[in-house]
Amino acid sequence: MSVFRLPNTLYEEMTSLVRKFWWGQTNEKNKMALLSWDKMCKPMEEGGLGFRDLRAFNLALLAKQGNNPSYAWCSIMAAQPIVRQGTRWHVGNGHSVEIFRDKWLHQRSSFSLTSQPIAVPSDAKVSLLNDPHTAAWRIDLVQKFFSPDDAVAILSIPLSY
Repeated sequence: MSVFRLPNTLYEEMTSLVRKFWWGQTNEKNKMALLSWDKMCKPMEEGGLGFRDLRAFNLALLAKQGNNPSYAWCSIMAAQPIVRQGTRWHVGNGHSVEIFRDKWLHQRSSFSLTSQPIAVPSDAKVSLLNDPHTAAWRIDLVQKFFSPDDAVAILSIPLSY
């Protein structure tokens, strides 16, 4: 709990198990709750039973990492630049991938374009280069705006819609 944010479904399942234990559920027969769960999670000083809200507890432990991060967390953060160097976008339909800023080509060591077409806006998305109706590259645009090497690299990427 102190290294990773747990999924909401896991919180709900763990809370359900604690409730069932506390109220003594037997043979799939639910007993009546004598106190609301919100009141059970309040501190004893405020009239509650001091149970922990597991979601809030997990977030508090994660926030504490900022002051004294664990060895595992430090290792993950130290590896991040290396991982980013080797990652690239999966193009999909291209709506989230910027042509010039993002790494998205398959065949280059840098995963980026070598040419910088003047006619294409600098913040253009890869979706500009494909036709959503046919789910295929617009070959005429790719060949018109990019160098032959870049065009071959772009056209070799499969699109998925």
